[in-house]
Amino acid sequence: MELLATVVEEAQRLDRHIQNLLDMTRLGHGSLTLLRDRVDLHDIVASAVGQLRDAMKGLQVDIDIPATLPLLWIHGVLIEQVLFNLLDNAIRFSPSDGHITIVARAEADSVELDLCDEGHGIPESEREKIRHVLHREPG
Repeated sequence: MELLATVVEEAQRLDRHIQNLLDMTRLGHGSLTLLRDRVDLHDIVASAVGQLRDAMKGLQVDIDIPATLPLLWIHGVLIEQVLFNLLDNAIRFSPSDGHITIVARAEADSVELDLCDEGHGIPESEREKIRHVLHREPG
């Protein structure tokens, strides 16, 4: 039974990764339509954390989102997907007894969301490659 549960969990994870790739391709080609709505960040964080609850065993996860945070005008599903990916990555690269913190704060005209973990981070030798990809011109 445990093997079956692992197979189902991994199949769901693979499906999420495929959906991520398809969405990023659509976004890159301008064919993904953003469906914005007023969304509560508490709900997005709770959903992403809930999906990964089993993977978080042994980790301490602290969430600090002010109750007064305004609703966000965003495509909630995409933001949840981004948060899920970041959280999944933090879980995979954190020590088994590590600590993950999610903190949100309102700025003048935006909301900042920080996700911090105790993983080793990106090797210095790989950082320049990432900067290059993030700053390259489209086309």
